[in-house]
Amino acid sequence: MIEILPFIIMGIILFVSSGRLDWAMAWAFLIISCGYVLFAMLVMSPSEIEKRMESPKRAKKWDPMITAPMGIFLMISTLVAGLDMRFGWSGQVPLLIQTVAMALYVFGYGLFTWAMVSNKFFSHVVRIQGDSHTVAMGGPYRYVRHPGYLGSIIYFFAQPLMLGSYWALVPIAVSIILLIVRTSLEDRMLREELLGYKEYVKQVHYRLLPGVW
Repeated sequence: MIEILPFIIMGIILFVSSGRLDWAMAWAFLIISCGYVLFAMLVMSPSEIEKRMESPKRAKKWDPMITAPMGIFLMISTLVAGLDMRFGWSGQVPLLIQTVAMALYVFGYGLFTWAMVSNKFFSHVVRIQGDSHTVAMGGPYRYVRHPGYLGSIIYFFAQPLMLGSYWALVPIAVSIILLIVRTSLEDRMLREELLGYKEYVKQVHYRLLPGVW
C-alpha cells in the first residue's frame, strides 16, 4: 500500500489542479503505475517488501539530499501538468505524441520493475546491506549496471508528454538530472564498498546507456 501512496497523491494533484475527472491519459497513467506496483508486490515476498521499504541508519548521508528535491520536482511536474490541462499552456499536444509517450512510460516502468524483481538488494535508499550483499548480475543487470535508474529516467521523461504537457518537462528535467547524479555517486560507492562490483564493472561497462555512459 505504501508503494501506491505516491500515485494516489499524484492522482489527487492531477485531478484537483486540472479541475476535471474525465482525463483519460491521467487515468491511464495511474492505472499503469499502480498495476506495476501491484505486480511487484505479488511476485515479492512480504519480508522482501518490508526490507526494501525500511530506512536504515547506514544509508548514505548524501542520498536524501538528492532524493528529497527529486521527489519535490516530480510532484511539481505533476502539478504543472494538471494546470496545463486546465489552462491549455501547451496547446493541443498531438495524440500520437501522447500515445508514444504512454508506450515509453510502459516500457520504462516495466524496466524499473524488472530490475526490482531481479535484484533482491534493490532498495529505495543507497547503502550496503551488510556482509550478505552481493552484486546483481541477472535480468537487465546483464546489459547496464543501473537498469532501475534507466527505467526511471525513461518514465520520468514520458510522463509529462503522456499527460499532454510540454511545460511539465521543465521540472521533470531537474528530477532526471538529480537521478543521473545519484547514479554516478551510487556507482562510485559500489566500486569502493561492495565486494565483487569492480569485477562486475569489467563485464558490464556502462552505467545507464550502452555505448554512451
